Amino acid sequence: MLLRRFCPCFLLCFALLLVAASANAAEMADAAVWGPYARLIGSTQQSEIGYRIHWHWAEPGRKVAEDWYEAYSGELSYTTTIVPGAQPGQLVLESPKFGHKIWNGTVSPNGSVLYVGVGMLKAPYRVDVDADGRMAMTQVKLNGTEVVDNFTTQYDHADAQGLIARPNAKPADPKVWGVYSRLLGARLAGKMWTGITWYWLGENVMIEDRGIMQPKLQIEPDGAGGLTMTTGREGESWAGRIGVDGEVVWTSKDGYPFRTRIDGNEVVIESVKLKDGLVVKGKSAARYRGHLPGNASTGGTLDH
Repeated sequence: MLLRRFCPCFLLCFALLLVAASANAAEMADAAVWGPYARLIGSTQQSEIGYRIHWHWAEPGRKVAEDWYEAYSGELSYTTTIVPGAQPGQLVLESPKFGHKIWNGTVSPNGSVLYVGVGMLKAPYRVDVDADGRMAMTQVKLNGTEVVDNFTTQYDHADAQGLIARPNAKPADPKVWGVYSRLLGARLAGKMWTGITWYWLGENVMIEDRGIMQPKLQIEPDGAGGLTMTTGREGESWAGRIGVDGEVVWTSKDGYPFRTRIDGNEVVIESVKLKDGLVVKGKSAARYRGHLPGNASTGGTLDH
């Protein structure tokens, strides 16, 4: 009985300590000094095809640490540090990459910071935070005093497991969509800075998006208990058969069947060998990790 009383009290106290720690971190981060980092300290964010970043104090009020994690494995890749510069409105960022490269940053009145590398490699870029607290990192070109945006990597709220799944106003029926009913809204990380996400397009079409380098796949019911997948290019289509456990086996007239399934906390997309329409062997596979909507322990089992 004593233990039952103690545990809720302990958890409440622990939660209050976390809130207080976050508040103290925010109080120490003056936006005029730290620019966008004043809103990032204590948070974790991830891009859809890249790293997961966590910001925290290395030295409270004096030095910010920016930890870069490999999104799929969760392993710490490297840590950059940020400190105030010699003049107000200046920041100095040091990265272990490129032989401990240093960038000088200038904080803008809008709260962003523009970095320019010291030495031959300038590699200028800008860090912004939007109204929802999401960080964007934009590679830029400098033409005199003019700053021209080149390419932006958008980050979004995450935790140690990965990107927070997008909410969906309309759920997907597992009897119609199989495993994709669990994947709708998920934003997962793969190896080698790859990523994958699923979302609605219109009323009854789901998009599988693997980033700007891959075509967006359109998935929809075929009206006969299966699914179809197309790239939008002529002749590129697959027929999907939903298994009892929710996995979907895809085939096309050109051969090369593959399967999409959930394995524990991972999504697996693998080429397969079929015999009489059944999978007898799984071959090379791409694996993705992150937040899967619903209860992962069910393994995507359908209620028939």
